Amino acid sequence: VLLLNLFKKIFTHYETRPHASITTRHIIKKNLHSKIIIPPQKTKRTIIDIEETGKFYSDQDDRFPVKYSRGYKYVMIFYYAYSIAIISRSLRNQTGATLKSTVDEVLQMFQLRGYTPTLYTLDNETSNNLKLMFKTKDINFQLVPPNTHRRNAAERAIQTWKSHFISALCTVDPQFPLHLWCRILPTIDLTLNHLRQCTVHPHLDAYTALFGKYDFNKNPIVPIGTRATFFVPPKSRSSFGVHGHEGLYIGPAMDHYRCHTVYIPKQGMNALEIL
Repeated sequence: VLLLNLFKKIFTHYETRPHASITTRHIIKKNLHSKIIIPPQKTKRTIIDIEETGKFYSDQDDRFPVKYSRGYKYVMIFYYAYSIAIISRSLRNQTGATLKSTVDEVLQMFQLRGYTPTLYTLDNETSNNLKLMFKTKDINFQLVPPNTHRRNAAERAIQTWKSHFISALCTVDPQFPLHLWCRILPTIDLTLNHLRQCTVHPHLDAYTALFGKYDFNKNPIVPIGTRATFFVPPKSRSSFGVHGHEGLYIGPAMDHYRCHTVYIPKQGMNALEIL
């Protein structure tokens, strides 16, 4: 009886920690003149604006100084706010039919990856064909006010893309023909989006957030315009023909394994080279 009374007196002056077993290690002396305040635990939260997940922007840049050999003259820039990805497409002209087919092709690419546009913002100068396409596909669109470029996020994306594009052209081989500028656009987008950090998922780049993880072992990347000697297989050369041709690197062949797309100046055509 004495021992039971002793234990009762001890437990009246002591209390245990919350969510802990009753052991001598977890017993804390209770201060009757103060209150125990448990600070709130800090949790990491990622705030995602639902409205940003479907916002698309686009705009056309000025005419490129050098005309592409296949007739392309302009570049159209697409900006996706959710992953801050920048996509470029070449244009032969800025007619309504050309803009409609280009926008439709890019939107289909995004929809195949599960991104459906909810609001499409574009320049004030647009075609009726493009407006009709948005209404047919039930896509809300918005035209920016005249002479108010800051309302279109694609304007800033054009500056970012153009700076990356110019820097790539400044590092190509001196004999790289500028009329091939249109063929290097996929590689420009690939390298640019790998350098941009996704705002929603900071641990991912813009390319990975949109297209998935890039396999550098499957598709290695070489600096654009690099001059190299590419192997010519026996079936493609004569008995006393050379075993290699000089070419210029265009970009990785995405549909092949460890292959590159190169331009052979003597033949004036693209070719595949196995790494």
